[in-house]
Amino acid sequence: MGLTVALGRRSTAAANVAHSRDATRISSRFTYNSGYGEGSWNVNLASQEVVSGTGTDYRAADVRYRGHHATLGGGVDNFDGETRVNGFIQGSIVAMGGLFLAPTVDRSFAVVRGGGPNTPLLVDRGRSAIRTRTVARCCLRCVLWRPIASRLTRPAFPST
Repeated sequence: MGLTVALGRRSTAAANVAHSRDATRISSRFTYNSGYGEGSWNVNLASQEVVSGTGTDYRAADVRYRGHHATLGGGVDNFDGETRVNGFIQGSIVAMGGLFLAPTVDRSFAVVRGGGPNTPLLVDRGRSAIRTRTVARCCLRCVLWRPIASRLTRPAFPST
């Protein structure tokens, strides 16, 4: 038997009691998600306690931050008396007319040149997606292509 409650638009909490022949367990989970774009945070907390019978207690916590150039994350968990700590950095290094650090390139990207330093690149109904760097180049990924006063080179990978 379980209960899940939304705590506002970005968080949920859940609790569950499970009974089987060999054990009774209580588990809980808390999740916070600030969004999906750049600057977003995700936090997860989980726990399982064996109240009666046989089994192993479990606890875990992890956090993930999506930055401009990469996604950073880390966590800690304790299972069967062993504690583990982990961390990761996930992103891309694009070598195409220069080196660019970018979030994970999972579909396609383009290297944009021209327009001068700090030129906004407009996509999807004129929304500014990114600005060129001081060398008047940038790496644009996974967007609809409507350049204004800029030249897009051919994408390195076709969209899937």
